[in-house]
Amino acid sequence: MSDYSAVQQEIDRGIPPDVLCMTCPWDRLCITPPTMSAKDATEKIDRTVAEAVAKNGKSSELTALMMGAAVFGGQVDRAYLCPVLALRLRTQDGRIINDKVRAHMRSEQDGQAS
Repeated sequence: MSDYSAVQQEIDRGIPPDVLCMTCPWDRLCITPPTMSAKDATEKIDRTVAEAVAKNGKSSELTALMMGAAVFGGQVDRAYLCPVLALRLRTQDGRIINDKVRAHMRSEQDGQAS
């Protein structure tokens, strides 16, 4: 996968989004999922706290908890969008794209529940 900023620079230079999609540096993966689950984040935070307590005693537990939550907590929700997709979502038709994705997700959930 390519760097987000490199694709954004090409858009800023005036390269048409369709051309970028045809030569997709993101390997046709318009959205990269979060790198860790809530369980992974909790485990990392717990390890960080345990290491801090072992090294510095009980007094550092709260600080380690806060730092661990700040560092790992946001990783659960962070997904990266291809700049071309982000650009298209900001247009008038962006709502249509969102509605199609939502409809697809609902149909997948309905299919899995059966």
